[in-house]
Amino acid sequence: MIVSCPNCAIAFTNNRAAPEAPQKAESLKSLDSRFRRVLAFVFAAVITAATLRHAIHTYAGVPREEIRTNSLLALGAFVFLLIITGIVFRKRQRN
Repeated sequence: MIVSCPNCAIAFTNNRAAPEAPQKAESLKSLDSRFRRVLAFVFAAVITAATLRHAIHTYAGVPREEIRTNSLLALGAFVFLLIITGIVFRKRQRN
Protein backbone atom coordinates (compact mmCIF):
# COMPACT_ATOMS: atom_id res chain seq x y z
CA MET A 1 0.00 0.00 0.00
CA ILE A 2 1.36 3.41 -0.93
CA VAL A 3 0.42 6.44 1.14
CA SER A 4 1.18 10.00 0.07
CA CYS A 5 1.33 13.15 2.13
CA PRO A 6 -1.16 15.75 0.80
CA ASN A 7 1.08 18.66 1.84
CA CYS A 8 4.39 17.63 0.29
CA ALA A 9 3.35 14.86 -2.15
CA ILE A 10 5.98 12.41 -0.87
CA ALA A 11 4.92 8.82 -1.24
CA PHE A 12 5.54 6.31 1.54
CA THR A 13 5.17 2.56 1.33
CA ASN A 14 3.49 0.76 4.17
CA ASN A 15 5.73 -2.31 4.12
CA ARG A 16 6.48 -3.47 7.64
CA ALA A 17 8.86 -6.28 6.66
CA ALA A 18 11.33 -4.06 4.79
CA PRO A 19 12.78 -2.03 7.72
CA GLU A 20 13.44 -5.13 9.85
CA ALA A 21 16.18 -6.55 7.66
CA PRO A 22 18.61 -3.59 7.97
CA GLN A 23 17.99 -3.36 11.73
CA LYS A 24 18.84 -7.02 12.22
CA ALA A 25 21.92 -6.72 10.07
CA GLU A 26 23.06 -3.65 12.00
CA SER A 27 22.50 -5.32 15.37
CA LEU A 28 24.46 -8.37 14.22
CA LYS A 29 27.24 -6.11 13.02
CA SER A 30 27.28 -4.36 16.39
CA LEU A 31 27.32 -7.71 18.21
CA ASP A 32 30.14 -8.91 15.97
CA SER A 33 32.27 -5.86 16.74
CA ARG A 34 31.62 -6.25 20.48
CA PHE A 35 32.57 -9.92 20.33
CA ARG A 36 35.79 -9.06 18.51
CA ARG A 37 36.68 -6.41 21.09
CA VAL A 38 36.04 -8.76 24.00
CA LEU A 39 38.00 -11.54 22.32
CA ALA A 40 40.91 -9.17 21.62
CA PHE A 41 40.84 -7.93 25.23
CA VAL A 42 40.89 -11.48 26.62
CA PHE A 43 43.71 -12.46 24.28
CA ALA A 44 45.74 -9.40 25.29
CA ALA A 45 45.09 -10.08 28.99
CA VAL A 46 46.30 -13.67 28.70
CA ILE A 47 49.46 -12.64 26.82
CA THR A 48 50.17 -9.89 29.37
CA ALA A 49 49.66 -12.25 32.32
CA ALA A 50 51.94 -14.87 30.78
CA THR A 51 54.63 -12.29 30.06
CA LEU A 52 54.47 -10.85 33.58
CA ARG A 53 54.57 -14.31 35.15
CA HIS A 54 57.59 -15.29 33.07
CA ALA A 55 59.42 -12.04 33.82
CA ILE A 56 58.73 -12.22 37.55
CA HIS A 57 59.78 -15.87 37.70
CA THR A 58 62.88 -15.51 35.53
CA TYR A 59 64.28 -12.11 36.47
CA ALA A 60 63.03 -11.63 40.04
CA GLY A 61 63.54 -15.23 41.11
CA VAL A 62 60.10 -15.64 42.63
CA PRO A 63 58.93 -19.30 42.68
CA ARG A 64 55.93 -20.24 40.53
CA GLU A 65 53.90 -21.39 43.53
CA GLU A 66 54.30 -18.02 45.21
CA ILE A 67 53.27 -16.21 42.03
CA ARG A 68 50.19 -18.45 41.80
CA THR A 69 49.25 -17.83 45.45
CA ASN A 70 49.67 -14.07 45.18
CA SER A 71 47.72 -13.86 41.92
CA LEU A 72 44.83 -15.89 43.38
CA LEU A 73 44.77 -13.63 46.44
CA ALA A 74 44.76 -10.55 44.21
CA LEU A 75 41.97 -12.04 42.08
CA GLY A 76 39.92 -12.77 45.20
CA ALA A 77 40.39 -9.21 46.45
CA PHE A 78 39.40 -7.84 43.03
CA VAL A 79 36.22 -9.93 42.89
CA PHE A 80 35.36 -8.88 46.46
CA LEU A 81 35.77 -5.21 45.54
CA LEU A 82 33.59 -5.68 42.44
CA ILE A 83 30.85 -7.23 44.56
CA ILE A 84 31.03 -4.46 47.17
CA THR A 85 31.01 -1.79 44.45
CA GLY A 86 27.97 -3.41 42.82
CA ILE A 87 26.11 -3.47 46.12
CA VAL A 88 26.91 0.19 46.84
CA PHE A 89 25.85 1.37 43.37
CA ARG A 90 22.67 -0.70 43.51
CA LYS A 91 21.73 0.92 46.82
CA ARG A 92 22.43 4.40 45.41
CA GLN A 93 20.24 3.74 42.37
CA ARG A 94 17.33 2.69 44.56
CA ASN A 95 17.50 5.91 46.60
